[in-house]
Amino acid sequence: MKITCSKKQIIDNLAPVCCCLPAKKTGDILNCIHVRADADGVIATAYDLEKGIKSVFEADVRGEGCFAADGDKLMSILRNLPDTDVTLETGSGHTLRITAGRSEFEIMTMNPEDYPPLPDFSGDRHISLDAEGFRRMVGKVLHAVAPTDTKPALTGILIKIKEGKMEMVATDTFRLAVAYGFCVGHEGPDASIIIPGRSAAELVKIVKGEGNLQICLSKKYISVGYGNILFFSRVLEGEFLDYERALPKESKLFVEVNTEDMMKCVERAALLSDERMRAPVKLLISEGAVRFQCSSMNGKVNDEIPAQTEGEGMEIGFNTRYLLDSLRNTESESVILRLTGPSMSMLITPDADSGDYLFLVLPVRMKD
Repeated sequence: MKITCSKKQIIDNLAPVCCCLPAKKTGDILNCIHVRADADGVIATAYDLEKGIKSVFEADVRGEGCFAADGDKLMSILRNLPDTDVTLETGSGHTLRITAGRSEFEIMTMNPEDYPPLPDFSGDRHISLDAEGFRRMVGKVLHAVAPTDTKPALTGILIKIKEGKMEMVATDTFRLAVAYGFCVGHEGPDASIIIPGRSAAELVKIVKGEGNLQICLSKKYISVGYGNILFFSRVLEGEFLDYERALPKESKLFVEVNTEDMMKCVERAALLSDERMRAPVKLLISEGAVRFQCSSMNGKVNDEIPAQTEGEGMEIGFNTRYLLDSLRNTESESVILRLTGPSMSMLITPDADSGDYLFLVLPVRMKD
């Protein structure tokens, strides 16, 4: 089997596939990209038993066949070849010859028959979603995904689809993020699934351009078609947090501040924190202003910004990193802080011109 195409074409089509290679090198078949070619074109696949991706593209193919080559090694070679046509040709004894101009490599491959079969991820619920909207929604909530948790469901993003609307929710129990959007098209019953955070992060890297995503949901898998790429992932089992109960039903204090001003104040306060001692930042809210105080063994800082306030003043403390994560994912020029009490969660919403996302941050107990 011989495949010939331009260097740019093969890199553009294989690079997204590498997103689904295992992070740790194990030396087994899962570290390989599986490539099959025939008269209809080339199909490149990567699958780590949790998520996978297929890329289908055209090339000059002579003969039929397949191979399984180490993905990272293959991409390193391809990127360093001259900018001309590239030929991949299988040889005897599981070898692959790679040539471009006067450059020639020969690498060992693995038996492609040992590559694990792909799961059946067909489903009865089909959704069409704007690619840019999808990237934006995932970007709003990804920071709140739990990295590790005794409740595996919290290591993912809850996706709810109802009556043509979509919600994405993530929480690590210390903060919560919700993003709202609309489906371009929706066929089948309403759905609620949990996609692993790692899968969502990789999918965002792949979906870079415009157009629509074609999403298919089943009980165990989510598949996403985008151009010539098909991404699929196993969904997480278990019950997600009842996040709607965590959202405050009413607030007693409303504070509108400039997003950039508040973010800079919290960043300055965070300079006194480190991995060993995470000093919280205290917000002292009074009429027309918010003061920021942080004190640790490294020193102390006081800062202040103007604010529009409605309600009785309050003192409340927060983890600086959790607060910054919310502010950095805010697009509006100003944010509205909605508070109920010093021991209750604070709701952060964009200004009145936008309302398609919200963040919730739990306070920390402050020492007297």
